[in-house]
Formats: sequence, C-alpha cells, structure tokens
Amino acid sequence: MFDDASKAPQSVIDEQIIDKLGNAVIRIYKEAGIKLPEGLLVSEAAALYNALTVRVADMSDMDEVEAELHSVEYALKKRLKEAASEPGTGKREAS
Repeated sequence: MFDDASKAPQSVIDEQIIDKLGNAVIRIYKEAGIKLPEGLLVSEAAALYNALTVRVADMSDMDEVEAELHSVEYALKKRLKEAASEPGTGKREAS
C-alpha cells in the first residue's frame, strides 16, 4: 500500500501492526487456554490497535510501536484473566 508508512494518511491502518496484533491475540488466547471465538480475532486486534494508537505518539515509529505492544498485550492478558476468574461477568452471557 505505502512503501513508507510515515507518508500514509493518519487514518490508514498499518498492515504490519495489525498482523502483529492479530498474532498476539491468537497467542494470548492460546496461552490463557481460552478458545478464541470464531469471528472475534478481527475485533480483538482492532481493540488492541485502538489502545496502541492512544499510547503511541507516532504510529510510523516502529520502535515506539514495539515498545508499547507489550503494554497492550498485557492489558489483554489481564482482561482475559479477570474474565476467567469471574465467569458470567463478560459481555457474552448465556441466555
């Protein structure tokens, strides 16, 4: 799409970052022993991307992005751990 991500408009999502986040979601769910529900990968990766954009001043600075990836991954791990310890409090309750 853009050879130089810094020249891309701000609204363009960097595919490399989304790929890293998608792989992180898969890995974190697997490490937590939770089956990733079908269709949730994209929304989880998007949520991590949104969290990343809040923490990173320059999304084209891959060093800064890499440094903050750990914190958004940790936030997902923490959320999954809390959800596992309090079943029924998540947004997907059985009806």
